[in-house]
Amino acid sequence: MKCLLCLMFLLSAIAASSQEPAVPPPHDSQPLPRDEQPLPRSQRPVPGIEPRMPPDTAAPANTLSTEEVRAAIDDKLAGEPALRGTGIRASVTEKTVVLTGTVESDQQHELALRIASSYAGDREIVDDIETRTKL
Repeated sequence: MKCLLCLMFLLSAIAASSQEPAVPPPHDSQPLPRDEQPLPRSQRPVPGIEPRMPPDTAAPANTLSTEEVRAAIDDKLAGEPALRGTGIRASVTEKTVVLTGTVESDQQHELALRIASSYAGDREIVDDIETRTKL
């Protein structure tokens, strides 16, 4: 009886190992191109959250009009306590931002240039600011 039981077990083991492995059915369609493949979960957009630009992507150039740039620079210059009374003004074209006026120190001069640069985009900064020398 034990021999018969062992023989049946041995035959069932051989039968199980001789079956062909399950092969998935062949695909009729070609793989999706790389730019059409679904994004991994970690890269999918989240509703309600603005996506950030990748670090290797430059910000769009000159997204503000010349008038918007001029107004933004003039407002920031006028609102900066360290530049009060200097009368620095900005003239803006599609290619340049021209700063004019007179300051008392190099620190005020640098601050005015930084403010203009922060709104200029790709425009060139033309520095026509004069620094008064104290006697």
